[in-house]
Amino acid sequence: MYTRYIDDVFMLWTGSREAFIDMMHQVNLMNDSIKFTFDIQAETINFLDVKIVRKDGTFITSIYQKPTDVNILLLASSHHPKPLKNGLPYSQYLRILSLKMTLKDLIYPNNPKKREEIARLHCELLHCMRRNFQLTKKLILILNKHFGCQLRIPEIKDNASIKENCHNFIKNMTDIQDEVQKIDNQLKILLEPTLYEKLHDIKESESSKIEIAQKVVSIILSKATASTTAFIVKLISSNITTVLANKLITLLAEIGASVLGAVGIAVLGLGIDVIIGAILGAVERDQLERSVKEYEMYLAEFKPASESYQDAILCVTSKLENMFQPE
Repeated sequence: MYTRYIDDVFMLWTGSREAFIDMMHQVNLMNDSIKFTFDIQAETINFLDVKIVRKDGTFITSIYQKPTDVNILLLASSHHPKPLKNGLPYSQYLRILSLKMTLKDLIYPNNPKKREEIARLHCELLHCMRRNFQLTKKLILILNKHFGCQLRIPEIKDNASIKENCHNFIKNMTDIQDEVQKIDNQLKILLEPTLYEKLHDIKESESSKIEIAQKVVSIILSKATASTTAFIVKLISSNITTVLANKLITLLAEIGASVLGAVGIAVLGLGIDVIIGAILGAVERDQLERSVKEYEMYLAEFKPASESYQDAILCVTSKLENMFQPE
């Protein structure tokens, strides 16, 4: 096999290595003005912008970038003619097709494990988002039913963007924080200062806190029971609406403002190729890897923060679910 592009040649040689070197030596003696350099590889070689790998009796191709490549295409904001700018994404897509590549090869082309790690993180984001909405809904239903709150029921919207879902969830969390703060403010007013301090003292037993709160919960709520008092104590004593909620709110705001914020949340479950395609629709090509690294950092923090938040809600609600059976 022999193919040439201007002065670059690619060939498959079936003879020995020594025979090829001897042939190239003879070729270089033919004309003093023309000299060939060559690279011989058995498994992997780079030709122009293509990396060619021989594996299991076939050839796998992907994009090759020289170390000096600055990876810059024409900016969308440039004053070049619109047909020219519109043709760039199309030409790059044809390039991918001609190399039998997938979009995921554009990110970490030499590190498939890294690409799979990114795909895993995106799936975890979708799972964490759904679980966060589910457990927050459980908490809000209890607050609405037993404490007279009128909080909006959270629902994840598959037809909305990641940014919109992040914004909706942040709104739900801040509404819960406001309601819990109102209850805490009433307790502070009604209780003696020393008793109020005991209510927030981590060294104080839960039974002692329930006994303290029971004295005034009936004033706050028209219908107070032992279970509602226990729930209030556990909710106020926990860090759900303070540390954990604030951490999640910060991360959700960052994720919503990141490169994938404008993309539909349903995209996260469709695989890395679709995810990368969505990213490419949101940023310039030269910003791609930097944007993905930034987004990846937020995702890595989001899972443990979500798990802590979820565990805290389950801790507060699980013991009380049996007490809140319908009459």
